[in-house]
Amino acid sequence: MIRAAVAAGQAYHVFMTRVLWVTGFGPFPGVDSNPTSAVIGRLQGMRVGSFEVVGEVLPTSYERAAARVRRAYKTLQPAAALHLGVAKNE
Repeated sequence: MIRAAVAAGQAYHVFMTRVLWVTGFGPFPGVDSNPTSAVIGRLQGMRVGSFEVVGEVLPTSYERAAARVRRAYKTLQPAAALHLGVAKNE
């Protein structure tokens, strides 16, 4: 239900439900598989107390990711957000 509202560009409001927005990224150059994508897949749709987890895998392009973040904050109006990343070990 939340994902449909976001896809339609509409704000999502439900009494007693708060959104925890969790983001990760797709693969980066030099990182073939980004583990944050798997984390998002596992958390998507979970309920934690009064929070509903909405997960999203963001593009690795700064401009495209920034636009998606702005849109999500406007439409989801999350009570909290957790943005995950990965670092390549040398």
